[in-house]
Amino acid sequence: MKNSKQKTSKMQHKAPSLKATDPQVLELWVRAGGRCEFHGCPEYLLQDKLTAMRAKLADIAHIVARSKDGPRGDDPMPLADRNKIENLFLSCLKHHRMIDNKALVKKYPKELLLQYKQTHEERIRYVTNLGDEHETTVVRFIGKIRGNSVSISNEEIREAVLKSSNRYPRYLGGEQHIEIDLTTLPEKNMQEYWEAGIERINDVVERRLAPAIQNGEIRHLSLFAFARIPFLAHLGHAVGDKVPLDIYQKHRTGSEGWAWSTSQPGQQFTYKKERNGQDPSLVAVILSVSGQILIDQLPSEISDGFSIYALSPDGSKPDRGLMSSKDSLDQFRRTYASLLRDIEANHPSAEAVYLFPALPISAALIIGRELMRNVSPSLVVYDIGRGGFERAIEINAINNKK
Repeated sequence: MKNSKQKTSKMQHKAPSLKATDPQVLELWVRAGGRCEFHGCPEYLLQDKLTAMRAKLADIAHIVARSKDGPRGDDPMPLADRNKIENLFLSCLKHHRMIDNKALVKKYPKELLLQYKQTHEERIRYVTNLGDEHETTVVRFIGKIRGNSVSISNEEIREAVLKSSNRYPRYLGGEQHIEIDLTTLPEKNMQEYWEAGIERINDVVERRLAPAIQNGEIRHLSLFAFARIPFLAHLGHAVGDKVPLDIYQKHRTGSEGWAWSTSQPGQQFTYKKERNGQDPSLVAVILSVSGQILIDQLPSEISDGFSIYALSPDGSKPDRGLMSSKDSLDQFRRTYASLLRDIEANHPSAEAVYLFPALPISAALIIGRELMRNVSPSLVVYDIGRGGFERAIEINAINNKK
C-alpha cells in the first residue's frame, strides 16, 4: 500500500512519458521539417549521415522538463502543459544532451530555447510554402588561394540563399550534389595547373550543368565559390547566361557569412583610359577593386604599344570589403560591361584584351560571364604571383572575326 502511494506521489510531480505515435510528437516532426531545432544545427534526423541508412535519430526534448527536478523544471509551467507542442523541441542526440547538461543548463534557459524553436519552425514553414519558381540549383566551386581553401556547409548555403534571394536550394548532398573541387590540383608546373583546372571545370559544366540547363531541369543557379581569379573568370564564361545566376562570396566583414548585406549602400565604379597605345589592336585592362594595381607593376610584354584602361571604385579606395551587397556587384557588372563595349567599338582590330585583376571573388565570376560570344575579343587573364603578374589562361569568346 505504501509503495502504491509513493508511486502515485511521484506521478503527480512528473508529466507522463510521450510515445512516438502521440499526435503532438508527429506534429513536432512536421513543424521541424525532420531537422534538429538547435540554432545552427543542420542535422537531418531521418537518415544517418555516415551510412545514408534511414533511421529515426531524434530525441523529443522538453524545454521545461517533465519533472519538477529536471532541467528548467522549476518553471511555473503546470505539469499538464509540459507535453504540449509548445514545450517540445526536436533535437539531435548531441544537442539534447547539451541543453539538459547540469553544467550547461543555465546557458540554455527556457526563453532561448523557445526562440530557437520559433525561428526554426517559422523558417521551415516559410521555405515549404515557396513554389517551384523559387527553386535554385546550388554549385559549390572550391579551390585554393595562396594555399588556403574554405569549406562551405549546407547550412551556410541555405541561410545565404534564403536571406539574399528568397529561394530554396536543390542538390545539397547525395549523388546529385554539384561540386567543382580544384583543391587537389598539383602546383609544381603552373601551365599544367591552369590546364588541369580548366579541364575539370569544363567537365562538370559540359557533363552536368549544360544538359540540365538545356532540358529545363535547371532554371536558376546559385554559385558559391572560393578559388583563384582566372578559374573564376573561366567558370563565369563557361556557365554563360542561359539561366539566371546568383553569385555568393565569403564576406570578411560583419558576420563573415555568405549572405549579401541588405544595409550597405551600393558602391559605384568608374573607368578611364590611362594610356593611349601606339597599336590600336593592343589593349590591356587593370581592375583595381580589392587592391590597387599600378601601370609600372604590369609585366614587360605590356609595351608602349598597348592602350591601357583602368576600372576602380568611384569615390573610394580599392578595398577587399567593398563588394558587400548585391547592388555593388551589379554596379560593377554594369561598369565592366560598358568598358568592354567601349573597347570593342574603339579597338575593332583587337583580338584579345589583356586583363590584370585585383578583384573580390564575385566580381571575378562577372568578368568571364560578360563576354559576348562572337563579338568580344578573347580575354587573357593574368594571376599575381610572387614575382608579379603571370599569364594564366585565355578565355576565347570569339571565333576569329578576321
